[in-house]
Parts: sequence; structure tokens; C-alpha cells
Amino acid sequence: MREHTQRLVNGFGDSSRDPDDLEEHQMYLALDVGPQITAGHYRYIEAIRDRRFPIVDEERGLCHAIVVFDHPGDIDQPGGEVPFGAPNSMIIFEAFKMTREGIGEVWAIGTTVPFGSRAGWN
Repeated sequence: MREHTQRLVNGFGDSSRDPDDLEEHQMYLALDVGPQITAGHYRYIEAIRDRRFPIVDEERGLCHAIVVFDHPGDIDQPGGEVPFGAPNSMIIFEAFKMTREGIGEVWAIGTTVPFGSRAGWN
């Protein structure tokens, strides 16, 4: 992960946000992606499965991934907040922009489905 890596999820800034615009329980959104991972803010994702990488463009440093995240609904983030509150899975389409220093940008689009749902490509 490159320093200052930003992640955009469903059009929402999921990292590197202005702390003045955040409430106390949202302060993790002011962190870059790397520090969010180190601090455990994605530990509510129990499993990442059914991974596909249909496009990898080494020349442009782009990678497209399709995965399923499983959220059991009982794993909290630092600070005690449970992000979803109920079990679900999420089909995620992500694009990564990479440089020699690492991942620099992440764009994601996802939708929730019932917990444990099968991926349509298996």
C-alpha cells in the first residue's frame, strides 16, 4: 500500500477524508487505507472469497477484481461499532491503480446480498 492511498466506495470517500467533516465515530475515515488496515478497521470482513481478476494491465498499472466479502455481522471495529449489524455478504467490483510504490487508488462498487450467497461465476 502506497502512502496516501485513497479508496472510493459506491461514490463515497472511504479514506483520507477531512477530519473536520467527520463525527467522532467516523474518524477512521480520515486515515489512508494502509493505516485503516493496520488499525483493524476492515476486520469485520470475515472472508474474501470467489476472487476473479478479469483485467490486469501491467503497462498502465491497473487491475480489476471481483470478489465476495463475507460480513458475519458480529465483528466490531476499533471503538466498538459493528458496521452492518446483521450478517451479509457483498459482491464487490474494485479497480486498483498501482505504481512501483504500491497501490495508490482504489475504486469500488458493491452491493449486499444474503450472507453466504454463492457468487454467480462459480
